[in-house]
Amino acid sequence: MTVLERLITTVLTYLNAAGYYKSAEEIQNAINVAQLDLYKRLRGNMAQYAPGRPLAAVNPDQTTVSTDALAELYYPIESLPFGGGQVTVFSASLAQNSKAIDIVLSLEVSYNNAPTQFYPVNIVPNNQYLMLKNNPVVPPIESRPIGRSIALLTYEVLPIVNANTFRAQVITLPSPAQFTFVDNGNPIPTIVAAGPFSWTEDKLDNLVYGTVANLGFNLSNGVLVQSGNGMNDKIL
Repeated sequence: MTVLERLITTVLTYLNAAGYYKSAEEIQNAINVAQLDLYKRLRGNMAQYAPGRPLAAVNPDQTTVSTDALAELYYPIESLPFGGGQVTVFSASLAQNSKAIDIVLSLEVSYNNAPTQFYPVNIVPNNQYLMLKNNPVVPPIESRPIGRSIALLTYEVLPIVNANTFRAQVITLPSPAQFTFVDNGNPIPTIVAAGPFSWTEDKLDNLVYGTVANLGFNLSNGVLVQSGNGMNDKIL
């Protein structure tokens, strides 16, 4: 049983124990809201992110625990070509799997004279970029490129060459849950998933409680929890 199927089965079990009925669409919407809530808690406060330091003050790279917590959503984008000094961080593979990039954690570029050597781009605010761009003492060079954000996921990088490559490390938003139910005559219908699901099993409890809360009731009732867990054990 996949993580998404376990999540839906557990939620349906609690709904049945409480005497509630919710459609597949209602449960799907509740799961997707729970996913985003969980992601925001793990990601941290976006107000703490800044150009040149695109990580929160308490960031996913500071501890093994927090890195593991978002491991499902890290994605490396490898060696894509760009030209004209502008890099748009994009991956066709992510788009095909209904994933959207939320944060660019790091950006590196390579140049024609050393195509296998990648240098980290120092992303700075616009005023610093203009100052560093015209700095006669320490100008941007290939081993020390600078950049600035000019549009969503698009960066201007110096020095400019017409043909080079970049790679990036990003955090993606969780893929929306997509599924339908097929009646099989049992309290728990057959679950037909229509797309990928981002989370691993260690996030299951968080997603169950978040989904149940989004459906309009809670699991504070001990009898309900005991009953639901008993039904769940038989099903799973």
